[in-house]
This record gives sequence, structure tokens and C-alpha cells, in this order.
Amino acid sequence: MYSHIDPNTPLKHYFDIIEPCLTLDINELRRVAYADEYKKTISLMIGSLRRKRYVTIGHVLNATWAELGQVRNFGIKCQLLLFSYLDRIVHHPECLIHLEVVERNRKITAIKRRLREMGMIQ
Repeated sequence: MYSHIDPNTPLKHYFDIIEPCLTLDINELRRVAYADEYKKTISLMIGSLRRKRYVTIGHVLNATWAELGQVRNFGIKCQLLLFSYLDRIVHHPECLIHLEVVERNRKITAIKRRLREMGMIQ
């Protein structure tokens, strides 16, 4: 998959991450790391992104591969690690958020909107 990424296309076109994950701090990427992955590389990756003001997962997804290539101390190893983390989030968002809570909040919001339309609540 990584060989097909256009350097000038935002990463959000390749990684379809659900909305609640987009506002999470990039430090939450540590939660998708496997136990045997290098902690030093993870810290370097997150520190490099934070210095360039990529503070949420959504900010990272709005960046292009070319922009990430310009980040100091963010080489190909960090890029591939980031891409594997984003891919894990796409396939297993429950490692970052509780899907039941998100679904319940979505339903509550829809019910409240409908009640407002009916004039039953303000």
C-alpha cells in the first residue's frame, strides 16, 4: 500500500479513520504500538511531529507524504512506522476509542436533533 501513496495527496485519502479518532492527541499513537516495537523510534516520531505542530491525528492526516518528508528527524523509518499505526487505527479503532460510547453518543445526538425539529426540546 505504501508504494502507491502520491507524495502530494493528503494522507486522509489513504487512511479512512473514523471521526472520533481525528481529535485525539498524537501521543495516543503509543497505544497502537506493539510491545516489541522500539520505544525510542516512537518517541522520535511523535516529538518530530509535535515540533512541526502536528498535534492531533487529524492534523497528521491532513499532511502529505512530501510535507512529512520535510519534518526534521522524520525519516523513512518514522514515516513507515506512522503509516503502519494509521493502518492499525483504520482496521482496529477500538484500540483508541470505545466504539459503543461513540455509537451511543451518535444515536443520542440524532434523537435530540429530531426532538428539536418536533419542538419538544430546545
